[in-house]
Amino acid sequence: MNINSGDWCMFNAIDLTGVVRIEARISARNTAEKTIEVRVGSTTGALLGTITFPGTGRSTYATAYGNLDTSNVSGTQDLYFVFSGGFNVNWFYLETESLSVSDNIKDDQISYYPNPVSNNVTVLIPTSKFSHYSIFDISGRVNKQGVITSEMQKMNIDLSNFSKGIYLISLKGNQLTKTFKLVKN
Repeated sequence: MNINSGDWCMFNAIDLTGVVRIEARISARNTAEKTIEVRVGSTTGALLGTITFPGTGRSTYATAYGNLDTSNVSGTQDLYFVFSGGFNVNWFYLETESLSVSDNIKDDQISYYPNPVSNNVTVLIPTSKFSHYSIFDISGRVNKQGVITSEMQKMNIDLSNFSKGIYLISLKGNQLTKTFKLVKN
């Protein structure tokens, strides 16, 4: 996506529950500082946070991060990104925090492979704390959902009909969510 100063984009009905940070893969045209304001409701709505990053040069991509304060919003909201400076965006990713410290599962206890994936992804789950999974595209649209049974420790998910791009796999249980990035070739 080629972005100019003053441009903005909106993502419909994004669940902001537990969202604490945004990550973006960006290539800036020059070395001047650029920003992305993350707002809720409109381009002038409540400011949740800002990503600020230096220019990288046209063909060099870098990952930039920004903390988000979602304490004054709840549930599903329309999310607006307001841009300052000229750059290209490869992808955005919203990061959530665990809802319960006692139920926290380390990311290294859950694994998935291959990544990037062509047809099937295998997810290894060493715990029965998850009840279902969802796979989202970069716009937040659910592309696939399924149930995780308590005896399941390994899932093979067919992604052969998915388009190339960045996806998020979200494993959910009672007061616990783990989300991982997946690249589809």
